[in-house]
Amino acid sequence: MPGGSEQRRRTAATQSALLDVATERLITHALDALAGLVTPSILARSSQTVSVDTAYRLLESPEHAIQMLTNRVIPPDFSSVPLNWPAFSAVNINAIDTFGGESSLVGIHNALCVFITNNFALTSAVVGRIIDAATITASERWVGEMRIRDERIAIARQIRAERLRAVRAIDEELSWMVQIALIQTRRRTRASLTFGQLVIMLRSLADGCIDRILLDPDSIEPADVASAMIDLGFALTEEGLMPEAASRFDLGDDLDLDAIVLTAEQLWRSGAADDVRTRVARKLSIPMKRLVEAFPTEESLADALAQCVIIGVPVGGSRESRVALLAAALHRLAQFADEIPTVIELLRRAEPASVALDELRDAARTLAEEGTSESVDPGRIADQLIATAATGLRQWDTTRLLIDVLRG
Repeated sequence: MPGGSEQRRRTAATQSALLDVATERLITHALDALAGLVTPSILARSSQTVSVDTAYRLLESPEHAIQMLTNRVIPPDFSSVPLNWPAFSAVNINAIDTFGGESSLVGIHNALCVFITNNFALTSAVVGRIIDAATITASERWVGEMRIRDERIAIARQIRAERLRAVRAIDEELSWMVQIALIQTRRRTRASLTFGQLVIMLRSLADGCIDRILLDPDSIEPADVASAMIDLGFALTEEGLMPEAASRFDLGDDLDLDAIVLTAEQLWRSGAADDVRTRVARKLSIPMKRLVEAFPTEESLADALAQCVIIGVPVGGSRESRVALLAAALHRLAQFADEIPTVIELLRRAEPASVALDELRDAARTLAEEGTSESVDPGRIADQLIATAATGLRQWDTTRLLIDVLRG
């Protein structure tokens, strides 16, 4: 009937209008609604153990409570949420044993799977997404007509700044995995891309897939996401040493550090025991005098190789990052001891002392000073750790025990 059709049309139009209003209110009042859930008085009554006065003294306002929630997901406070970073690192460090050739990324793949699946139980990730949704239209990049109310823009941007700090801190925890993978596979980011941008893209791929899996559990498996992250990593990188390695040396524009170091490594791996600099100069058509200026001794060339390939990047970042980077570097040192013992011998007898070994020793000593009991001598455990790793993979179980001591 015509009348019935008109009624349905009007009903649909009214419903659409109401949904338009709902959309507008969700966007403009999302932060108000979120703040209403976490007012100090509501939290005090819900806790049943804290007075309203105490709650206001500790939290000040709903907006401040939201900012504190944002800060709560920043490392090293992961111990308070079910992410379990020690287990995460253990997966990676245990799997480092498989490094070498095509199998070198097995450990990274395993660790990425843990990184992804932990998000399925990570309450702080849910809190972060809720905060993002409530404040997203306060972003300087948002150009939609509807946005959060003008009087809430400033506080929303403060909250987003704290949220960004949390996200970047988690990026750092992914960074060490990416660094280990690049060092081990002798790759670096393409010239058009920074390392930070590479990590952001890999993290964004993971986050997008995590959201989709939570919405559509059968859509994709975590292992496939980890593989896609590795494939993307290869697509956005190229063969060569990490820029941090090149920045250690000032050779001038006429010398190619990558070519020199990797050619020297190839020669040592092929069994060359002495006069490697002469062979490098001949193979790369470098005047011997010029190469000697850059690397006065065989030991200095071996030390350059160790700085670029065994260490690769400075052992920095959060404590967990430093432990993981140091463990990976020590494993590469042990591999060199088995595969290219000549290089390890050159490092041992270097005068002045090997920069690479000293850097690893300093990193281990610093971790020991921060995380071990007063009964442990940081210098002694650092020396023992380097010496044990330098004997090869047959002592890796002992090396790993010493790394666990550093963890505290």
